[in-house]
Amino acid sequence: MKSMAYVEFVIGSSFLQDLRIMLIGKTGAGKSASGNTILKGKMFKEKHDFESVPYTNTCQKHQQNGITVIDTPGKFDTDISEDQLKEEMEKCVNMSVPGPHVFLLVIRLDVRFTDEEKNTVKLILKNFGEMADDYTMVLFTRGDQLNKPIDKFLTENIQMNELVRQCKSRYHVFNNKNQKAKQVDELFEKMVKMMMENGREHYTNMMYMEAQKRQREEEERPSLKEENTIGLWGVVGVVIVILIVIAIVMVCLSEGKTADWKAQVGEARRPIIKKDKGIFFKC
Repeated sequence: MKSMAYVEFVIGSSFLQDLRIMLIGKTGAGKSASGNTILKGKMFKEKHDFESVPYTNTCQKHQQNGITVIDTPGKFDTDISEDQLKEEMEKCVNMSVPGPHVFLLVIRLDVRFTDEEKNTVKLILKNFGEMADDYTMVLFTRGDQLNKPIDKFLTENIQMNELVRQCKSRYHVFNNKNQKAKQVDELFEKMVKMMMENGREHYTNMMYMEAQKRQREEEERPSLKEENTIGLWGVVGVVIVILIVIAIVMVCLSEGKTADWKAQVGEARRPIIKKDKGIFFKC
């Protein structure tokens, strides 16, 4: 009888025969270096602090032993515009057809997770939609800079802890300076577990298109609201003008009636002088 460990190994091996991974994250988070660590080779160009090698601003794809890794442009890359970034991200999704099994959200441990960092990550995840949460795992880089257990670190960092919980409490730590096979094997184990939880399903192009559609609708809402506001003020203006005109007409009519009344009263008050040959009114 085969042991449970052996069965899990066989299942895991079959899962890894066609595994598609997409690296997402902010510029300089260590996506390319993580891709090289996963594929156990120098396939992606890495950016080091002391080098002038440009950051990844186009989609890159490499395969090794049935595992496909797609490296994406970083959010807020200064070399490309927002529209170009969206185009490249769409290309990355198409490169992973029929779709990635895993999104690895790459975040540096040695950088303070500020509100700006949090908002950047939020925008990245929003680009793929809420359904991407089921396929996302946080990959912390610069693990060599961590001087305490990762669990304790997350407990002390509320915002990072919230992010991890958003990703179903799935995370892993990499030290890309020391490409030990153990850290990669442990990552694969976590990926296989996630894929089993997802019924071996993957993120699809349809999910991405739906997420983009929702984004466009949200972007259009402010302009529609502004148009509605302008239209409302236009209606209010017309109503005010009509009320003013009505008021003026009423005043005029009122003044006309008053004049007529005064005239009638004046006529009534004039003394009448009777003479033999007729009636004369005194002017």
